[in-house]
Amino acid sequence: MKITSSSIETIDIRLTRSITTARGSLGDRSGIRVRLETADAVGFGESAPIPGASEGGSLERMASELDAWTDAAAKGTIESLLDGLDDAELGPLSRFAAHTALADLASQHAEVPLHQWLRAGSEPTVRTSALVSAESPKDVHGLVGDQVSRGVTAIKLKVAAADTALDATRIIAASEACGPDVELRLDANGGWTHDEALRVIGRVGRHRVAYLEDPTSDPVSFGTIAEATGVPIAYDVPETETDLSTVLERTGASVMVVKAAAVGGIDRIVTAARGLDEGQRLIVSSSIDGPIGLQAGLHAAAALPHDDAHGLGTADLVRQMPERLVPVDGRIALAAATGLGLDDQIG
Repeated sequence: MKITSSSIETIDIRLTRSITTARGSLGDRSGIRVRLETADAVGFGESAPIPGASEGGSLERMASELDAWTDAAAKGTIESLLDGLDDAELGPLSRFAAHTALADLASQHAEVPLHQWLRAGSEPTVRTSALVSAESPKDVHGLVGDQVSRGVTAIKLKVAAADTALDATRIIAASEACGPDVELRLDANGGWTHDEALRVIGRVGRHRVAYLEDPTSDPVSFGTIAEATGVPIAYDVPETETDLSTVLERTGASVMVVKAAAVGGIDRIVTAARGLDEGQRLIVSSSIDGPIGLQAGLHAAAALPHDDAHGLGTADLVRQMPERLVPVDGRIALAAATGLGLDDQIG
């Protein structure tokens, strides 16, 4: 199917509150939206760099790459553009936006939702985790308890932005609020040293923690931390990683946390999931995306062959999100429409 029109525009992602991590605070930012048209359908994709975290492209670089790509896309077909995407001069953030727009169009023309275009027979719901980043143990306990009461089955607690003694108290507070049936996942954003990670887990107790994400800034240390603590280690795959098939083997992690923007597209997530060994997990996470980016991640998660809780319950962090992208009872139901199902999200 031939592309008849293509364009890009700048978008703003405005948060309802700032997010504090060991790398600093995340606030409002700008990104790029791609629009592709055929004779009877319109496809969208978008992506936005995270200031201080994106190594694969600034906003200016994305605009330059996608401007050139959309000019060329106007002369191609959906099929040829998908086939040639890895040969295009696109960084991972730009490739994510371009691939999402193409996949949106392709699944509309196939007359199926995008997740079923990725994997036939996939279910239209995604189980989600909830993100908690409060500083005081009392606030952590209250926020976690509130999420558990809403049916959330996994909590992701940001750690390593405070001293280790306070972090240990925060983790224990979160664990008590989780109870026995809700996973507690920790995300240090690389903010601990090797010894600090061992100290905190030693005080908290490994039975409280489902996994620890990016305990230090050196992935080479992950295997030794896992062995010493007995806690599975998760690796938040950065934009510099190009071969997802070897990520877990090289780092000693057993959980791969993947953001579609960081790895360059939802197709790469689905491919990586097919190569997992027994005992390994893949969690799809949000870059605190806008509605199109979040929806793309949800379709990728729905297309995976396992029912895990993914880090995609972030709609309440972004202003003017469609209400249907907010989890209900710990799950998000995807629209029954073909493609991404964006009728209520794009003017």
